[in-house]
Amino acid sequence: MKKTALEKEYRNFIAVAERWRAILAEHEVFHDTNGNGDAFRFIAVTSDGAVLDEAKECLRKWQEFADLCQAEEGAATLAIPEPTFLPVPFIVEDTAQATQIYHRRATPSTTLTREQILKKYDSIIKKGRASPVLAPVIRPMLAERKIFENEPAGSKFRVRKTSFTEAVIGTAKSKGGALTRYRVGSHGALIFAQIPGLHVPVVDQSERRSATMYDDVLPVPCAPLGEYKLYRVSDLDMAQRTSMTRSYIQKCIEARTAKFSKLEAERLRDAPPALRPVMVAKFKNARVMLEKVNTMDAELIDAIAAAGDDIGKIKLRSARALYGKEIEARHGISFEKAQGEAKVYTPRAAKLKK
Repeated sequence: MKKTALEKEYRNFIAVAERWRAILAEHEVFHDTNGNGDAFRFIAVTSDGAVLDEAKECLRKWQEFADLCQAEEGAATLAIPEPTFLPVPFIVEDTAQATQIYHRRATPSTTLTREQILKKYDSIIKKGRASPVLAPVIRPMLAERKIFENEPAGSKFRVRKTSFTEAVIGTAKSKGGALTRYRVGSHGALIFAQIPGLHVPVVDQSERRSATMYDDVLPVPCAPLGEYKLYRVSDLDMAQRTSMTRSYIQKCIEARTAKFSKLEAERLRDAPPALRPVMVAKFKNARVMLEKVNTMDAELIDAIAAAGDDIGKIKLRSARALYGKEIEARHGISFEKAQGEAKVYTPRAAKLKK
């Protein structure tokens, strides 16, 4: 297709896109905000069949333009960035009452090799050397580049950014049916509701954050990636194993503490009045030792991580034997003795009352 014909199709597409955005704005129930504070990713709800038909016609023409650009490389001919028309927006039909919009954090990531990263440095350094203004920027980049030169050939790195959010529509085709989820692109989406006045709540999960293996790994400085963070895949693999070990030991600590508290409550509840002060003192002393054992086990996690060994599914007793000697020396007590002193040996209530 000739460039003039493509330009005409592009002008028609702009009109279609503007009409689509107007439909969403008129029936909006949610929109996201980008880093500049601009509204985008509109989601609208309607039960009006005429609005649905017009929206479908907009998307038919939108899809035709997207197909044209991709089939004939029209986007490249007119220098149209793909995000202008992709991803193509969509309509969710036949929804029942169970429909929600989830707004949450998104963490896009990809994997690059050492060689791909070096090319990024070389491209920027080459352009920078031609401009005296960029010389102060190029010097630190040359130093950074040496980090990757010294990495083994073929080394892999994970590129990650955490400042994004995403919107997801969760809806059921029938009342009580399973939810189907649709991730909404930058051009938004329309929900056609069977029931007029359908309320679609927005569940904001954008501030929710869970601990991940990335918390335990220092990113590798890489200026060409801008705000993205770069991690060695080998470091992440090790962090994942350490994370499993940490989770296991923390669960042991939590289970041990819960068991102690339950025993303390039961024994103090059933103790004869004359013996109760003695038992209170015993449990108080034992809890001090319990906290020491918990502290020592928590330090064990750091000792295992520092060793960098691939320990797999190691048991707590074995981990203490392999990595706990310095911890025992630092606290002046062995794990075994501390745990023994954290136990309270008392006769059960039935025997106490005899």
